[in-house]
Amino acid sequence: MNIQLNTDAQSPIIAFFPIDSTIQLSKITDDKGKFLQTAQPVDKDEKYFAIVAVKKQPDINTSDIKKTKSNQNIVEIYFHHKGVNKWSDFTKNNIDKLIAFSIDNKICTLTSVIGEIKNGLKNKDLATKISNSLNNSL
Repeated sequence: MNIQLNTDAQSPIIAFFPIDSTIQLSKITDDKGKFLQTAQPVDKDEKYFAIVAVKKQPDINTSDIKKTKSNQNIVEIYFHHKGVNKWSDFTKNNIDKLIAFSIDNKICTLTSVIGEIKNGLKNKDLATKISNSLNNSL
């Protein structure tokens, strides 16, 4: 397999591998983290997936979400009361950091937190897929 390591030490992306390869990342884990692949290719020629380092247990999960809604190319996520507080604290503590949204153990999007979000989330990537997948798991 042709894995190319990412040389950016600040990035959660560890490596890249060709889309025609298969890799079993579920077997590579430790107490604090695990590795997931991206759901979509990450390069402009759509030839490579990325391997991303994430926490073993997510800070926010589907039990914090009341419902989601796809609105054109925006995903609206509605949290339960406890989830609103968790999301607000999470975004406040992760300003200027990349966060990953994963569904079915694949990274759907990596996005940068630019400020505390107190009343939910709007994200322009993969709106319908993310909303449907989250609603199906609620």
